[in-house]
Amino acid sequence: MSAADIRDISDRLKVLKDALVESYPSKVIENFNLGSRTTYRVGGNAAVTFVYGNCEELDAVSKILDECEVPIFVLGAGSNVLISDKGFAGLCLIADEKFKRVNTQDVDTSHPLVKASGSVMLPSLARKLAALGISGFQWAVGIPGTVGGSIKTNAGGHGSQTVNTLVEVEIFDLGSGLVKTVMTGDLDLRYRFSNLANNQVVLSATHKLEIGDSKELKWEIDEIVKWRRENQPGGQNAGSVFVNPADRSAGQIIDELGLKSYRMGTAEVSSKHGNFIQADKNGKASDVYSLINYLIETVKDKTGYELKPELKLIGFD
Repeated sequence: MSAADIRDISDRLKVLKDALVESYPSKVIENFNLGSRTTYRVGGNAAVTFVYGNCEELDAVSKILDECEVPIFVLGAGSNVLISDKGFAGLCLIADEKFKRVNTQDVDTSHPLVKASGSVMLPSLARKLAALGISGFQWAVGIPGTVGGSIKTNAGGHGSQTVNTLVEVEIFDLGSGLVKTVMTGDLDLRYRFSNLANNQVVLSATHKLEIGDSKELKWEIDEIVKWRRENQPGGQNAGSVFVNPADRSAGQIIDELGLKSYRMGTAEVSSKHGNFIQADKNGKASDVYSLINYLIETVKDKTGYELKPELKLIGFD
């Protein structure tokens, strides 16, 4: 019986794991705790985790998946994710350090091109570019995610967003086993949305930026960091939980309903910002999830607004 004939997910995962271990024994982790790799610090394990370092390894994964299909999840910084306590019954892909590269082109022109690997952290890239006197990416210093994640959600803040400067994205399509270059216009980038599929891994993104004064850019970055520290909570959270409705702030709606500091088990609406949910140390993802649903239901009942989660919910039914 071939791997394609195996219907039970646990059997398919075993076939997948064994095939990966045969080729890349040091790259495979069984029952890796995903929750510890997220900013919530809660949640369970991934059945199989593969740490990829190049396209050859992704191609090997693609070929195995072609014979033995399982759910896929690409984990970046884990800053916009809630992992179920029961974990993820699938394959989690994590990039190793080899994927953290930044290349600048045409820096002597008014619009330099910057190509950054998908696993590069946004705050690090923003600071690096500011130091080089390259402007247009300062907003990203306050987003604790990766370049790949910023494409997936069209991340933004402080008056700008990913789509504003993005030129093209290089992806590895696990479905076809091909590396593809996708232009910005083909990504359908909207507010916290792109059409990238779960089986498409962002290898790199190229942005067209501007030349600026490094001292002024550093000052702007410092101001953004200062504002976020003053207005947003630290601790175990994943940033904004809900997408803002077209005409209102989700945090403001929650605040006006008196739901700041509302607690369910080990999860609590932040007393500082209504669109943040804090998880206690050693807390439960189920409590965060229950609180999310409670807020959705309460806001709908009291105001008519239908809040939609911005963060990815992994492993929940």
